[in-house]
Amino acid sequence: MTNSPYCGNCGGPAAGTRFCERCGAESRTIGVRGGPMPVAETPTMVTGPPAWQAQAPPNFGAAHGMQGATPPPTYVAPGAQRSKRPWIVAGIVGGAGLLGAVGVLIGLVVIQPGGNQVNGGQSTQGQQLSFSQKVPTIVHPIIEDNGKITFALAGLTATSDVGPIKALFASAQSDTQTAQSEVSSAHPAGVDATLSGQVSAALTAEAAWLQVASNVVADPSNADSSQLPILTSEAETKLQALGSAVGGAAQAPFPPANPITEYAAAVKANAAAVAANTQFVNQVSALLDQSASSFKSVNDFFQQLNAVVNGGSASFT
Repeated sequence: MTNSPYCGNCGGPAAGTRFCERCGAESRTIGVRGGPMPVAETPTMVTGPPAWQAQAPPNFGAAHGMQGATPPPTYVAPGAQRSKRPWIVAGIVGGAGLLGAVGVLIGLVVIQPGGNQVNGGQSTQGQQLSFSQKVPTIVHPIIEDNGKITFALAGLTATSDVGPIKALFASAQSDTQTAQSEVSSAHPAGVDATLSGQVSAALTAEAAWLQVASNVVADPSNADSSQLPILTSEAETKLQALGSAVGGAAQAPFPPANPITEYAAAVKANAAAVAANTQFVNQVSALLDQSASSFKSVNDFFQQLNAVVNGGSASFT
């Protein structure tokens, strides 16, 4: 067997140089054909690029025109490739911030469309509201109070507990006074001045009706109950006339006078019946009191007759 030197990496003939002229491997991989197999060196931990990577040897095979020479693999140290995680985290944070900004912008647009949100009688642009724009806010509490009173009066009878109805009247009177104060302090001009007069007249009629109605409910014998139908018609007509300025005012229910007047009449009738019964009882009692002495005389006479019948004597003549 011929012992000729050869490269232990590619099997090509070795020229006795440090690197194989065919593949560029180091001389430590060179062996001898037919000889013993080369013993592998004990691997060592490499913490950096190997010496052949730090100072790359020349490609001798390519330099001598040999085809197929393969350069040694490129060494990439651990951690040399930059991690993409910071960029991913930064992208997530940035996207969340962008979504938050868009949400705030949408909220501002929805909550304050056109920048005209009302706040304390003024728009967000600082423009003072006109009187006609304030009127619905002034009148709507009155309309709501009238609706509550209408519902409460529907079940009113002579034996009803009128405490809740009295409370509704008191609340409505307070709201009416507040509305009157707002109108009187507005001092509008032009077309709004005309509207102010109409609102003031409607509130005055409402206040008059509430006063009489509450008085009659509290005291059905009050003579003002006869005024309720007229006051009701006047207040209802003036409030409905505000329909062009106050939405729903023209169709809003107004408390009718009939339940109150009928309640007053029924209570007075019951009171009259009780008075009549009391008078009759008193008269019967008076008659009994007047006949007490006569009853005693008749009783004494009967006893004397009974004594005579039984053989006794009597003192009457």
